[in-house]
Amino acid sequence: MNPTKLSEKIQTYLKIKGLKITPENKLFIDAITQCLIVHLQTEAIVEVKTTGTANAQSGIGKIY
Repeated sequence: MNPTKLSEKIQTYLKIKGLKITPENKLFIDAITQCLIVHLQTEAIVEVKTTGTANAQSGIGKIY
């Protein structure tokens, strides 16, 4: 997870929607993306269910 890439994607999407990216907006977006990624990395619970054999497994993951 890269907060810089996420921030850039959010800014691009907001520009497409007509929002001007001011220095204040950029700082806000950067702060939110940093907090979001840190929260996901430290607080999220990842549940993975797998099926198959030791040599051929597939699975589904959920993030809570």
